[in-house]
Amino acid sequence: MPLLCALAFLCTTPPCFSHIISYHISIGLIQILLAYFLDIMLGDPQCPYHPVCLIGIFIGKLESLLRRLPLYERISGILLTTIIVSSTYFISLIAIRISGYGCVLWEALAGATIIYFSIAIKSLADAAKKVMTALKEHDLIKARKALSMIVGRDTAHLDEEHIIHACVETVAEGSVD
Repeated sequence: MPLLCALAFLCTTPPCFSHIISYHISIGLIQILLAYFLDIMLGDPQCPYHPVCLIGIFIGKLESLLRRLPLYERISGILLTTIIVSSTYFISLIAIRISGYGCVLWEALAGATIIYFSIAIKSLADAAKKVMTALKEHDLIKARKALSMIVGRDTAHLDEEHIIHACVETVAEGSVD
């Protein structure tokens, strides 16, 4: 019964302006909680059409195009960042707005889905566990290879202490982001 009440609440519009702020905060919290629940239960989907993969492809193609133009590298970097961030923002905004025309529930689900695609808590935890398991097995080569999947630095010559430091640092940064 509480679930039906929550769904009925989401499919109605707020009655007056004074409730709009608390209403949007409630929807935002529901979206965040649903996204984290999905991430913990499902993990990060591994497919080439994942939005983050598509953004990566777009970055690669746009960077290639900008490198061919007679621009300073700093200007190209600013353009690349501006175009990628702006296009990602506007595509997400349009998706949420379009989904909101039917019912606020659809808007909430669209927002939760976008947040879900933006986080990877379970995948990061699983990757960190692989590093730690390899270290427990005293297999530095396996630990370095597992670490290289979650960090951007060269891991080929890291000792156990530096592998642990890099793993903890990456998990901490990923958790805060």
